[in-house]
Amino acid sequence: ISGEDKNVLNARVLSGNPDVSDVLKHVIYQDFWFHRLTNQRKEEIKSLWQKILDEVESVCLPEDLDFVRLMLEVGAKVLSKNVKVSDYIMLSNLYSKLWLRERKAEGLETVVGRFWGAAGKEDMELSRT
Repeated sequence: ISGEDKNVLNARVLSGNPDVSDVLKHVIYQDFWFHRLTNQRKEEIKSLWQKILDEVESVCLPEDLDFVRLMLEVGAKVLSKNVKVSDYIMLSNLYSKLWLRERKAEGLETVVGRFWGAAGKEDMELSRT
């Protein structure tokens, strides 16, 4: 982090917001926790995420933060009921590349399975119930 551009550092701080770090995976996977959110809370989260996306839009981010940005974009699509199967597949492919650059393949199947499971639920329109 030391020596990073102030805009990149700001993007790291924004991605550490609990409404990003604690909520994003629940929205992406549309799990039980997500379905218990009120519509008002979903709108608050979507508004915050859009503000963050607007703020980092023109920043050249390192791969890890760019992945978080893409996750926020897909999360905003979920909250807008506009997500596509291809969004999940894109996230799965990018996450796999990032994972394999830093570690062995062990455990990757769990995360990939969650992305593909979410894609399957979206394809079958099961996440809209």
